[in-house]
Formats: sequence, structure tokens, C-alpha cells
Amino acid sequence: MKKWIGLLVSLLMVLSVCMPAYAQENENMDVKTTITYSQSEALSMLKMMNDWRNAGAWYYQEDGSKADTGALPSLSYDDELESIAMTRAKQIAILFAHQQPDGQDIFALSNRLHGENIAAGTGINAAEAFEKWKEEDQPFDGQGHRRNVLATDFQSVGIGHVTINGVDCWVQDFSAFPCQSEMKSAARDDIVMQRYRFQKVRLPA
Repeated sequence: MKKWIGLLVSLLMVLSVCMPAYAQENENMDVKTTITYSQSEALSMLKMMNDWRNAGAWYYQEDGSKADTGALPSLSYDDELESIAMTRAKQIAILFAHQQPDGQDIFALSNRLHGENIAAGTGINAAEAFEKWKEEDQPFDGQGHRRNVLATDFQSVGIGHVTINGVDCWVQDFSAFPCQSEMKSAARDDIVMQRYRFQKVRLPA
């Protein structure tokens, strides 16, 4: 439980290092931080997802009954979705939400993006992040991530994993379209100092 304590505490630590508090007025924000990319580990999650889908699983319906999925086809891995997921993994270190730090909707990133799972915490590996998303012990309202992974509408996925200030940020981005860009021959595993600029979102009073 300590790793996930969460999520909010860990992300607040990232925010406190990466950027000052949001202002009441919109203004440009310049963020510089060290980012560790771990795409080899991210790719290892694909087999976990497809093994689970292929074996058949279940999820709760709104009335509390269980719906069996039966054996589902594998998700294909899409390079474009991976790039989006890597971008989103960096973004959730700044704003943990299905929204970009500049206020834009995530679906503005691509018309092929149709669903997303996000998670963050300290020392979270691929297996732990995936287990968290399975939400075995959650009711219907708490199984949104589970239903995304098991969705029959989704055909392809990209996965991103970065570590920023000791916090692991994980993203799965899904598409209802078949894979349109093949997976790269080599996964990105490196450490970079990166600066990116965006407009902060104005918070309601």
C-alpha cells in the first residue's frame, strides 16, 4: 500500500519539484526536469495484457452481476500510440488527469486515441502497475481501467513508462483502430534532461 499511497502524495512531490503552484491567471510555464525512459519494461506489459485477454476474464456490470468476456483477441502494439503514451506519461507527472497540462483534451493528441489508463507511484514496475489496473476487488464503479484492458472495441495499444523525481508514471493508450504503425526495433531506455513549455490552466476560484 505504501507505494500507491498514494498516488496523490507522490504526485504532489513531483509537482513541488517540477513547478510552482498554479496561478489564478493563465501564464506560460517552463519546466525542466530529468526523465528516465523505460520502454523495454513498458513493452513487457503487452504480454501480460494479452495473456489475460486470451485466457478469458470478467468484469462487473452496473447491476453488480459478472460478465464473462470469453477469450479475447490480442491487442496489437502501435508505435504511434506508444509515442502518445510516452508523452502522456511525462504529462501526468505535472497534472494527474485525463487532460493535458495546457488544458487541452487528451484526444487532441490523435484521432486514433480512444481510451486511456494512467497510474503513478514510487517504485512501481510493470507487473505492479498492471495488477493495479486489473481492479479485481473493485465494484463496477472502480473497474474502469479493467474494462479498458478487456474492451472488445479496442484493437491496438501503446504503453509508456517514465520515472520523474523517483515517481513512476505509467500510461496505456488504446485505439479502436487496427495497428497502423509497426513497433520500433529498439525500445527507448535512456535518461535525459528535458525542458518543455506550456500554458498553465486557470483554476476556478
